[in-house]
Amino acid sequence: MHFLHKQFQPIKYMFVYAASILLTKGMSLIMLPVISSYFTPTQLGKLELIATTSTFLCLLSGFAMQENLYRFVGYKKNQKRDLKKLIKFILIHLPYQLLWLC
Repeated sequence: MHFLHKQFQPIKYMFVYAASILLTKGMSLIMLPVISSYFTPTQLGKLELIATTSTFLCLLSGFAMQENLYRFVGYKKNQKRDLKKLIKFILIHLPYQLLWLC
């Protein structure tokens, strides 16, 4: 029975991930008419330009480092060294990410 529980665990995680995506996309879909009723088309265009530019700059500043974290998550030789690298990564990239939010 324990084998079946481990077998369906990835499916459970997949559904949690899918639900989070559906919630965020669904909230965006619901908020679109609300936001468009408060802003003029010119203001919406400026907002979209700012959002697109910030998304692009965040991608450039992060260099898709989260993908590297997923790649090496199961590979641990030296945990102390890996923890130091993770802390260094966070301390270096966190100010850049916060800078783009402002």
